[in-house]
Amino acid sequence: MSNGLSKILLVYISLLFVFIGGLLPSMVKAAGTASLSLVSSKRTYTVGDNFTASVILSTGGVSINAASATITFDQSKLSVVSVARSGSVFTLWAEEPTFSNSQGIISFGGGLPTPGFSGSGATLIRVAFRAKAAGQTAVRFSSGTVLANDGKGTNVLAGLGSLELTIAAATAPPSTPIPAQPERAPTTTPAGEVPVAPVIVSRTHPDDSRWYKNTTPGFIWELPTDAKGVSVSTDQNLEGDPGTKSLGLFNFYTAKEPLKDGVWYAHVRLSNSRGWGATGHYKIAIDTSPPTITSAKIVSEAARARAIEFSTTDKLSSTDHVAIMLDGEEIATAASSPYTLPSLSAGNHVITITAVDKAGNKGAEDLYLSIIGAEPSVITVRNILPTILALLLAIILAVVFVVWYIHERHHRKVILTELAKTRKELKGMSQKLRALENKLKTNANNTNLNAPPAKTQSQNVPPAKP
Repeated sequence: MSNGLSKILLVYISLLFVFIGGLLPSMVKAAGTASLSLVSSKRTYTVGDNFTASVILSTGGVSINAASATITFDQSKLSVVSVARSGSVFTLWAEEPTFSNSQGIISFGGGLPTPGFSGSGATLIRVAFRAKAAGQTAVRFSSGTVLANDGKGTNVLAGLGSLELTIAAATAPPSTPIPAQPERAPTTTPAGEVPVAPVIVSRTHPDDSRWYKNTTPGFIWELPTDAKGVSVSTDQNLEGDPGTKSLGLFNFYTAKEPLKDGVWYAHVRLSNSRGWGATGHYKIAIDTSPPTITSAKIVSEAARARAIEFSTTDKLSSTDHVAIMLDGEEIATAASSPYTLPSLSAGNHVITITAVDKAGNKGAEDLYLSIIGAEPSVITVRNILPTILALLLAIILAVVFVVWYIHERHHRKVILTELAKTRKELKGMSQKLRALENKLKTNANNTNLNAPPAKTQSQNVPPAKP
């Protein structure tokens, strides 16, 4: 192979490897971008509301083993109630989650052992806020790092999100109307008899077969015209007796102290000039404890339709129904597990599962999901390495073929050139030999023409002696 061809081939191979060397890091970098974001179930709250915002990690397909961040907030509009790391993907904490309401800062730093974590929608910490003043505000990252589990601690953080919030002014709650006292019933107790057991009704707890979360029930009853005294009590005994000590003459009563959760009974007795009558009873079922959502999780990552599973428990009134909200909008009012979510767009999403018990108490749990690009996919050096190797092999084979082809073409050209030269030389030699042959023939002919004639033997020559 000629020196010129070798130089061209060397330049070609050098450019090829420079191209591959520049392409591979860009592919790895594009596959390894991580992000930190802040999410909450809603974007609008009212002054006095408590709400939770979660710090969410998405690794972009890279395995990471540590992350840290500093978060700022407007302390004139928000205050931090608590910071929790329960449910975090991290198990090790270089810096425990802390906050300062005077400075408006939250910070944390955590990690986990090898093989680290790779995925999206992972919760790092949860921050409980309280809305203090009306207006627009935001919770933002001022700094952050996400370190790859590559033995070098490479910072693969590519983006920091923020949480934009609207705090609405609180409105004065409507005053609780005082139940109107019924008019005195125009009834009298039959002469010579004590009052019958009063029929008790409640405007705060009108159905004695249902559960309520109101802890201060009120009751009313009819008061006969000849009544002289009323005795009232509340307890958890179906057959309770308020006794015979009159508390006055009245036909309504409201519990003086909030009642604890459970089944209670109101007992009322009336008296007249003949004595105390029988006791009337009324059942009140109180449940102020919200249902608990357990085992809430995303169980399907297929396409863009996710399925979630959950279970609920409620100690007293039992769960009535479960509602599902997606990014603050209700998408189901009576969901059952498992529940399939609609197709999701790219970005961060909050799925809120709310269980409502038969007393109207609500318990909620948030799930966080991050969809990157057109479709969440995990692209790592490990799973693109076979493709890269196949590409390199194909390029090398192509280079070998090109080199062989160029070499063969050059070699053939040289052979043809030498062959043509040899043919030309042979042709010239053939012409010279033919000319020489002709010349020799001509010379031979000339020699024969110039030679003297041959002598003949005389007849007079004496014969030889015997």
